[in-house]
Amino acid sequence: MSEIAGLSQSPAELVERVFQHIHQQEMAQMSFCRDDLNVTVSPFQCVDGQWTGVVFTPWMLSLMIFPGPDDIWPRRHVTSKLGIKLAGSDYLFNVGEHEELGQYLSCSLMSPIKGVACQQEADKIVSELSRMVWAFDCKTESIDEDKRRLFSGFRNEQSIG
Repeated sequence: MSEIAGLSQSPAELVERVFQHIHQQEMAQMSFCRDDLNVTVSPFQCVDGQWTGVVFTPWMLSLMIFPGPDDIWPRRHVTSKLGIKLAGSDYLFNVGEHEELGQYLSCSLMSPIKGVACQQEADKIVSELSRMVWAFDCKTESIDEDKRRLFSGFRNEQSIG
């Protein structure tokens, strides 16, 4: 298995473009896809050296992580699951891969999208979730060596189904 080099710049614009394309070409006709909502992607910030952001689409809300500028990830089996602590909570991330995005981690927070009244509310959700995640960047915390090791080595990796 090869390694995955970190991204030198934020993947936010690429993620937004890819998910807009997926929406138009693959998801728009699905019954669970909300036709009154659009793709919204937060700016991605480096949290513990990893590009971390929030992705809202008319069918799901997810946290996404890409390797940061100074990082190298081992290639993992797509659909593998990793437990990661973010913002003081444990989240289960799936390993995903897309031809344009490469390999990434994704944690579904809501799917399908229910209870979101309008695009303005969706945008607010993305903004507030982003602030919450970025507020817990371990570089600003004093006691989180385990978290650093978790991100750099993904020691809680599990191969599930």
